[in-house]
Amino acid sequence: MFYDGGADEAQAAVDAAAHCFEASPWRWVPMTRATALSHLADAFDSRLDGLVASLFRENGKPRREADYEVHHTCALCVSRPASLFRTSAASPTLGRACRT
Repeated sequence: MFYDGGADEAQAAVDAAAHCFEASPWRWVPMTRATALSHLADAFDSRLDGLVASLFRENGKPRREADYEVHHTCALCVSRPASLFRTSAASPTLGRACRT
């Protein structure tokens, strides 16, 4: 069900993500990040039942606990940051201030 990678694959993924982040204007445009996170939240939402099922099957976690964990993680790590980027998008210097 899941690819079983090692340290080399993990490092390659981290390096690729870092390169994309540094080589694009993505980090300086809050609305772009908000849109990407919103798409990610939609993808999570469309798969919530499967994510919950995977969590309780893999870890033996009670379904109610797995359901809470998946919903809480989606809200905390994806949906909420997307809304924060959207509300701060009126300030074009938000990301630029962090560069120096």
